[in-house]
Amino acid sequence: MTGDLVTSTQAAANRAKSRLVSSLREPAFAERVTPPSARPRLAALGEPAAEDTADVLLGIALDELRREDPSLRVIADDDAGSSCCRIVREYKIDVELGPLQIAYREALVGSGKHTLAVDRKIGGARQQVKVTMSAKNMRGVAADKSAESAANLSHLHPRNLAAIRQGVHTALLHGPKLGCPMVDVQVCLHWFEVGRGTSDSVVSATVVQCLRKVFEEAEAMLLEPVMLLQVVCPESHSARVLADLTRRRADILAINIRARNKVIDSITPLSELLGYSSTLRSLSSGLASFTMEFHSNRQMSPHDEEKAVKSVTGF
Repeated sequence: MTGDLVTSTQAAANRAKSRLVSSLREPAFAERVTPPSARPRLAALGEPAAEDTADVLLGIALDELRREDPSLRVIADDDAGSSCCRIVREYKIDVELGPLQIAYREALVGSGKHTLAVDRKIGGARQQVKVTMSAKNMRGVAADKSAESAANLSHLHPRNLAAIRQGVHTALLHGPKLGCPMVDVQVCLHWFEVGRGTSDSVVSATVVQCLRKVFEEAEAMLLEPVMLLQVVCPESHSARVLADLTRRRADILAINIRARNKVIDSITPLSELLGYSSTLRSLSSGLASFTMEFHSNRQMSPHDEEKAVKSVTGF
């Protein structure tokens, strides 16, 4: 629970584990302290020794921490046969920690249109493709319905169409600003020519190159993930919590009273919530708690976008 002290030193952790192992040798105690989330892991071990049971119970702490603080990421190392990160050094499980990576998205500011022709020999075979494509801020894939384009595209072979769609999918995975996936982009095919014997991979690659030019012409903006955040804290600490949320660019939706606590609902950028659980404990003397879930991707101000680009690229 928020506010509980888990351990203060390595020696204290070792003593706690030793006491836990001794107590787990009593079946009644083991049944009482084993949470439901640990039972599948223990069942997979068959008849685990007390030491193995203790390791599983201590590892469950990481799952609880992840539920409390989504900025904590745990990756299992299958080669080492481990199911959790190192919580104390004696487990000798390697863990690599890096800065939190925010899942930004990109959207187009305007629209663009480009024609790209490819004519080259690869492995002795001539590869010829010519495409004209455009894109704008709208969902979906479309085809130009003007008389000239409709006549050109009416003979489009299903195999070529599949290659074009694959190229569009690949292009949308990397935007022009930070290489983030693109959202709410409508791509339109205006013209398509392909030479006999041209491979599907060349068609897809040509579409990708063409769309990259289109995206550069249309320009892109960053969208950041924002979270629906709910904080429950004593009224005596609510002013400090609210002031901190304001500094984190939170939009306060509602403040309600629940028993002797205040419930603060807000929409807050995920990038501002790194390490929030520790800050909240400090602000509330360990008496507050919070939950959050993904709300949407939101356009950033020029200043915040500049900061995000510098954070990711370093300049």
